[in-house]
Amino acid sequence: RQDTRKGNYNSSTILFLFTNCFIMRIFSILVLILAMTWAFVVAEHDKSKKSEKDDSNGSDETSEMSDETEAPEMSDETEAPEISEVPELVDNCTSIAEIACSTEGFETLCSLVLLTGLDEPLEEAEDLTVFAPLNSAFDALGQEAVDSLLSANSTEILEFILLFHVAEGIYNSTDLECTAPLEMLSGEISRTKCDNMGMKFQSGEGNVPEREPQIVTADIEACNGIIHVIDNVMLPPPELPAVEISRTGA
Repeated sequence: RQDTRKGNYNSSTILFLFTNCFIMRIFSILVLILAMTWAFVVAEHDKSKKSEKDDSNGSDETSEMSDETEAPEMSDETEAPEISEVPELVDNCTSIAEIACSTEGFETLCSLVLLTGLDEPLEEAEDLTVFAPLNSAFDALGQEAVDSLLSANSTEILEFILLFHVAEGIYNSTDLECTAPLEMLSGEISRTKCDNMGMKFQSGEGNVPEREPQIVTADIEACNGIIHVIDNVMLPPPELPAVEISRTGA
């Protein structure tokens, strides 16, 4: 009997020890998991705080750099445009008359405009399109024709010729359609023509084919309109008395 009791006692002790050992291992594992979880949470928290601090420092540095950046200095001096036989684009706050009388290549046109007193209308009127002949365009008429136009007796004829170069409204070069008519302030009709190269001409009925006025510089903007530079004088129908003088040298 004593041996049996002793055997039962040893079995119970072993089972008790085994159970306690198992429970301790489970407890140790749980403690380890909790410790690792806590360490992970603390690490993420520290990482988040560090990221916010870096962002804040970056914003401060950007702000300081922005404050320290100076705006580029604007030059008080504006270079004048180069002037050639074909006038360059000038200040778009200048009137049509001022452009005609301040740009190289328009000296003859300016003289004629001043002679007729059309400088004031061309300065005050709004939304005009002017086809401005170069000096060479008047030279092509011949000196006798130019002298006749510049004489006091030809003022009305001269005014008629000049107004044949002005249209009411603003017509950019893209608005000028091939073969389309355009009524001028003189009351006569001019017509836009195009060649195979895409060049545009603005002609009157008095212009012969070899001297049709070509638009050599387009879309010069002014405060009160737009200017297209042409290389020949636009001539109205030849039956008009005004044209006879202007065609003398043709």
